[in-house]
Amino acid sequence: MNAGQESSVVRFGPFELDRRTGELRKRGRKVRLQEMPFRTLEALVADPGQVVTRDELRRLLWPDDTFGDFDNGLNNAIARARSALGDSAANPRFIETVGRRGYRFICEVVAADAQVTSEPTPAALEPPPIAFEPALVAPAPRPVAPEHPPAPLATSRRPRRLRAAALMAAAGAVTVALLLARDTGAPTSAAPIRSIAVLPLDNLSGDVEREYFADGMTDAIITHLASIRALRVISRQSIMRYKENNTPMRQIAADLGVDAVVEGTISQSGNRVRITAQLIDARDDRHLWAQTFDREAGDVLALQSDVARAIAAQVHVVTTAAEQQRLQTSRGVSVSAHESFLKGKYHIAKGTEESVRRGIASIQEAIAEDPGYAPAHAWLAAGYHRLAMVYLGGSPAQWRPLAAAAAERALALDPNEPDALTELAFARFHEWKWAESERLYRRAIEVAPGSGAVRMRYAELLSTRGRIDESIQEASIAESLDPLNLQVITVHGMMLQFARRFEDAVPKYRSALDLDANYPLARWFLGMTLSEMGRQAEAVEEGRIAVRVAPGSPAIRGFYGSFAALAGDTAEAQRVLAGLHADVAAGRYVPPPAFASIYLALGKRDEFFAWMERGYHEHTNLMAFLPTSAWLDPVRGDARFKDLLRRVHGN
Repeated sequence: MNAGQESSVVRFGPFELDRRTGELRKRGRKVRLQEMPFRTLEALVADPGQVVTRDELRRLLWPDDTFGDFDNGLNNAIARARSALGDSAANPRFIETVGRRGYRFICEVVAADAQVTSEPTPAALEPPPIAFEPALVAPAPRPVAPEHPPAPLATSRRPRRLRAAALMAAAGAVTVALLLARDTGAPTSAAPIRSIAVLPLDNLSGDVEREYFADGMTDAIITHLASIRALRVISRQSIMRYKENNTPMRQIAADLGVDAVVEGTISQSGNRVRITAQLIDARDDRHLWAQTFDREAGDVLALQSDVARAIAAQVHVVTTAAEQQRLQTSRGVSVSAHESFLKGKYHIAKGTEESVRRGIASIQEAIAEDPGYAPAHAWLAAGYHRLAMVYLGGSPAQWRPLAAAAAERALALDPNEPDALTELAFARFHEWKWAESERLYRRAIEVAPGSGAVRMRYAELLSTRGRIDESIQEASIAESLDPLNLQVITVHGMMLQFARRFEDAVPKYRSALDLDANYPLARWFLGMTLSEMGRQAEAVEEGRIAVRVAPGSPAIRGFYGSFAALAGDTAEAQRVLAGLHADVAAGRYVPPPAFASIYLALGKRDEFFAWMERGYHEHTNLMAFLPTSAWLDPVRGDARFKDLLRRVHGN
């Protein structure tokens, strides 16, 4: 036998593959590699220099009862293994493609010392064989690490085909270990889990067009768990940053500030949907629980609830009667309606005008199929609200009434639908119905205390009511729930800016731009803050970048023009003004504050107030922030501004 077959730890180039722990390491540091790519690499390394055919890999790694498409799955696994190794198909150093036959591992493989270079964990021990009943449900007592626990699936995320079977095996083994621990009175020393991140479920279909299904089911599980006040659950936008990447599990937990991580897979075969999930204590890489859930496609809402309830039971969080009720799902939904709904959410969440319009069309298909499905109406409202966003150049008069009507319909169907409460609160906010908006936001927080989006929107409302300290506190909570969400981070910066804490706002905007240098909202408000600090040259540069990354936003172009005017470049400001007037002449919507900001910077107050009056009649987005926006400070003493402020916000 060669080294690749007889050793549990082998080395090739700078890499080390450890079969016992299921880890790939490069110079002693873990490289995240998903389950199926790891197993595929393991099979190739076991026979270096020899062709391993696709049929051999199918028999070895894709048992007959595994859901999914083999060809796409294997291609995916090879591509991910090469990516982890820094290899390429065109110039291979490790994995060579052999015609249409299969693959060959072409690097020298040598046996390594059994002592690995990374820190060992109890969960890395190889377990003795153990029989189990796959349908057994884990009991309530906290999981403990038994003397010989089941082998982990490794803390590098490994999503593809074989993982469904592997997780089921782990589920049974973990369950038996838990029962033994309970029966023997084994003590528990683990600290309580108070925060958790549900990582994106890996799509085992092999079809990238089905990513919306995996993402939608992930989001649904997060939403269920976010209803538990005692558990901090990281929101969707932040966890989606870890989709399809190799970040080590402990690094993910550190980035998100959580105690535990859930990862898993989702697959569909015919009329059956299967989710496999495992819970990992990120503080010590212990695998606490794993289970497989399987239902008919028409029962996907119940499937989501099953998974969420199981996770809640495993972290032993205290839930109220109302929270337990919300974790239950009694209403079904047709398969086609749910598919259209998930497609719609997927596209709306992308945030571009084109994708939002595409998402709205899918949501409307879902509603046509199942008019009584409240979440679909709620997300229709979300889509309309996104089209009305000021930096997309949307017309409030066109889209906001549609958004409000859709949210109202959703709440008529389900008074506790959290997305509907949030969207209707947002609609009332822009209708300047401040008390009703706050009531709806507070109700949304009661129903979904772990939603970063709700907290972010509530912070905006509080700022307009002069409750700046409260708004900053809510924005901070929102960021703790969704720490990598660009909009949440930017809104936190806005609250600091509104408080005139410019020196704190600037690094907040820059932290968003560190995540995505092309995020236009952060660029725009960073430019505004720098301008308000008197740093006009820097403001102009930020404004120029914002216009480049969001050329279709008339609001951003308008404020860039104001930065240019304040920097003394009157010609550039006039050029921007002319462009905005041309847009209006061509029938394109331009929010009035885009004009008003330039006229104010040019010292033309009459024109400024004329455009702000137009913004008042249109209920344009930025009018809500009259009490707090620093760019308006030069006119706060003007009687016309005081009258405008009174009409929008009362006394």
